[in-house]
Amino acid sequence: MAIKPDALEQHAAAQLEVEIIPGTEVMRDVNNIHFAHAGCSEKGSILVPHPSNDPKGVNVITLVFANILIVPLSDVFGRRPISITFGILVILSNIWQALATSHESFLASRACNGLVTATSETIMVQLIADMHVNHLS
Repeated sequence: MAIKPDALEQHAAAQLEVEIIPGTEVMRDVNNIHFAHAGCSEKGSILVPHPSNDPKGVNVITLVFANILIVPLSDVFGRRPISITFGILVILSNIWQALATSHESFLASRACNGLVTATSETIMVQLIADMHVNHLS
């Protein structure tokens, strides 16, 4: 006889000593499976997504904050010079990533790459806005 889903959830709730709320996931350490908890404690909120040492994370963080630098630079010096300069820096940071010989060097190259590739998110939107305003004038 198979266990009904409701009975299975009730059994899991009793086993884990938690209340299962519809639409949620049970996130609790079980046996030898341990999650990362907030505040580096054994108990408390489980961090989702789970932190990792993935080098892409550094790239994404710098990609987000680089726009604070790129937007004012493109307003002062112009869109084209900044796009060309940062395009060259993208190529150099990609070469650095390919030639990195240590994990620290690779992470630093990913951080630099995130800073300079943010132009593709920022400058293109500004160019479209500039062209749209000129077209309506």
